[in-house]
Amino acid sequence: MKTSPAVIPPSNGNRKELKKATNGLTKPSIDPALVETSNSMELLRVLTEVKNGNFKVSLKELAFQNDEKEKRAAELGIANKEFAIQNDEKEKRAAELSVANKEVEESRKSLEKKAEHTFTCANIVKTNKQNILNLNLLLF
Repeated sequence: MKTSPAVIPPSNGNRKELKKATNGLTKPSIDPALVETSNSMELLRVLTEVKNGNFKVSLKELAFQNDEKEKRAAELGIANKEFAIQNDEKEKRAAELSVANKEVEESRKSLEKKAEHTFTCANIVKTNKQNILNLNLLLF
């Protein structure tokens, strides 16, 4: 598709030449922030409406879209705050679980020591019982 070259207004500031170059229409200013946040198809549609002289419709539509974007931004801000609170709660819970895991590990080690001690004591008792039985057999 072949496109026509863009009309560049004269730079000397002559209003008659500017009016002639723009077919009698003055060019409205476009907010750069709007251009950055709009998608290209929407921008093309708005610029077409502006070119055709539908300024009021375009401005109303842009104002409506801006309001909707502000509402969405506010909703996202609230959601971000909620996520931040949830993350803080998760971090606190993770710290609690870490402490609990350390306590469980210490308890396990303590129980292993007790079990080892109990096993040693049981072996000593068994050995002593066997010695007593052997001694008893010798004596009687």
